[in-house]
Amino acid sequence: SPDGAAILVSRWVGGRYELFRIVRGADRQWSALTQLTTEGGQSGRWSPDGREIAYLAPQDSNAVRVMPVGGGAARTLLRGSGAPERPFPATIEWSRDGRRLIYRAVDSLGVSSFREVQRDGTGDRLLMRLDDPERISNRVEFATDGRRLFFTLERAESDLWTMALKARWEKPPPV
Repeated sequence: SPDGAAILVSRWVGGRYELFRIVRGADRQWSALTQLTTEGGQSGRWSPDGREIAYLAPQDSNAVRVMPVGGGAARTLLRGSGAPERPFPATIEWSRDGRRLIYRAVDSLGVSSFREVQRDGTGDRLLMRLDDPERISNRVEFATDGRRLFFTLERAESDLWTMALKARWEKPPPV
């Protein structure tokens, strides 16, 4: 959490990931896990003001949802369909000012893009699409300083080696 007094944890429960929170008390001891989601949730991110948590709901087309830190009803900001104009969200981060969520998404062709949506779910827009098949971004982590995106690009390469085999036939040993 922004104040360092809580941690979000994704845990496998009943066939899906759920989000939990652990809180450090005034005695500096950590609490037991408190379950925050009951219909699936992972990749939780604290809002900069510490009042809300954004997360992905994998069972619902990797919907981006936001919920109050203390629990309660989550609101769905967007759902992916796999189409280039509505790819599946894969990772989310809050903007520094907390007014937007920036997310890396992947479409049905495996092409990554970075998009943003306003905190209220409006204004989903493309920031950048990585359409060069030589340069892909499969890593889940990325960061932003509010003006720039920082992410890892990968290049799929391999070496192909060949070896000429020389057949050598011998008579089988006598039985």
